[in-house]
Amino acid sequence: MTEDLNTNSDEDADIVSDSESAQSLIQYYVEQERSLSLQRTYILHMSCSQGVADKLFLGLSNCTSVVYDIETLSKVACLSGHDRTITGVKVGAGEDDVVFTSSLDGTIKLWDLRLHNNMVREYKDASEGDDKLKPISSFDISSKKTVIAAGTELFDGDAFMLFWDARSTKLLGGYWESHRDDITHIQFHPSKKDWLATGSTDGLMNVFDISECSEDDALLYSMNTESSVDKLQWFMCLNEVDGLSCITHTQDLQVWETDGVIPYAKHMQRDIIAKVMHRTSSDYCYLVDFLPEDSDDEVSLLAGSTAGKGECLKMLKVQKKTLTPVAVFNGNKQIVRSCCSIKQKNLLVTGGESGFFTLWKSDGLSQNISAASLKVKTKSKHSSVGKKPY
Repeated sequence: MTEDLNTNSDEDADIVSDSESAQSLIQYYVEQERSLSLQRTYILHMSCSQGVADKLFLGLSNCTSVVYDIETLSKVACLSGHDRTITGVKVGAGEDDVVFTSSLDGTIKLWDLRLHNNMVREYKDASEGDDKLKPISSFDISSKKTVIAAGTELFDGDAFMLFWDARSTKLLGGYWESHRDDITHIQFHPSKKDWLATGSTDGLMNVFDISECSEDDALLYSMNTESSVDKLQWFMCLNEVDGLSCITHTQDLQVWETDGVIPYAKHMQRDIIAKVMHRTSSDYCYLVDFLPEDSDDEVSLLAGSTAGKGECLKMLKVQKKTLTPVAVFNGNKQIVRSCCSIKQKNLLVTGGESGFFTLWKSDGLSQNISAASLKVKTKSKHSSVGKKPY
């Protein structure tokens, strides 16, 4: 989970000069920066509160989470309780002092900073005993904050989706027929409270309506990426159909229409992404994660290069089915593993393999960037569905 992306190679470089980049792309500059410790600890996950008191919640490679005040960059809390890799960090919706963390130890923990950083709830599937908890690889909270859903790594030959009542920690049930390998990402729809998307190393992105009575009835759509799904993100297609974008473990980008189960735009492989980034080699290019967008019909993500010390970091955007570069980050010093945005302060935050987080501010200026239109390529729908109820 914490493999080093750094290849220590200088064989990759920008094709365009800094002056050309400054004329066409939004420029981000370091606003503030903070190192966590002298030890090399990766920042694997992060989440930002969006309330009155801005806080940054970080999930680290040493199985702990830390909380920082954005204004002062001072450490507010250290949350220790997991004994295996942390797989997710999410701030409670509308809360500044409540955070959820998940781990391969099989638990999701709810922490309240107002109660001396105490863990106040724990969600787990102990149906086979506390010594046989299913390793949680991803989780999310429904838009109404009533249901917590989690995906697991393979456990006794099955990959599980588990559901809890968020208010009582009661296990509501699970699915285990729709994926054949580790579930890598799980995400509720931003407005359809019962819709849930999942991605897996089996190559499938599935969409469920968890209000249905059985897994077979709940599975609405299944998209076969013919790859291995790392991260996914909901968006709205131009024709107002729900879409799913995904980053694969081979550093490709795919964008799909759920209705009809067809690609919304041509799959953007690593070599295409490198060209859009204006890099000389695709071997060192990587995709970090998606960024939230004000416009539902756009997909934004961060991308970088592992060449050198990982200085290259850019923002790309899918607009009208075309991938374009929109911003460059000046002064980046590490390979980035996680990111989030603080909208009310117009800040982006990144963290990564060198163990520090960076607050970025942009000049907000750019010129139009031209790019070739991308053709649509159709792929077939995967028909395997489960029959066990949740």
